[in-house]
Amino acid sequence: MELENNTGNLPGCSRPMKGCMVTIGIALVGLMALLFYASRMPAVRGIVLCRDNMTQIGAAIGRYHDVNEAYPADLLALKKEYIKDQSILRCPLDKSPGNAPSYSYHKPTPGSRGHFAMLECDRHRISKDIPPYKLIFRKDGTFEMKNPVLQRKTKK
Repeated sequence: MELENNTGNLPGCSRPMKGCMVTIGIALVGLMALLFYASRMPAVRGIVLCRDNMTQIGAAIGRYHDVNEAYPADLLALKKEYIKDQSILRCPLDKSPGNAPSYSYHKPTPGSRGHFAMLECDRHRISKDIPPYKLIFRKDGTFEMKNPVLQRKTKK
């Protein structure tokens, strides 16, 4: 009696299909490694934490507006009653002394639309060679990241 060697034979899979599956597997492992590396970078981690802070501050501003039927004059008006953890008022990348809020707050006007830039943070530098980016939290809860230097228009 002779034993059959069925190693590597998947029913219904042709040789090119197996090659595609191996290539996709290698690409997925590479992508996971890249995401792991990027998540360990302080600049990327800072952006994620800053976005989380801005989301919580935006929610506190919304609660303040619901209770008072007006927007707060500044971020300090949110302390204690609307924000339990005061550390969220500072960007994780802010190394300046003191406890003043890191974020620039722009009080919405009654007619302002959802794309109104309510909070801004300009402490996000991806690389030493690139100027800091500005992280913007809009009234509708969306984010935008801008590089002010790249936004300038040259005059002729």
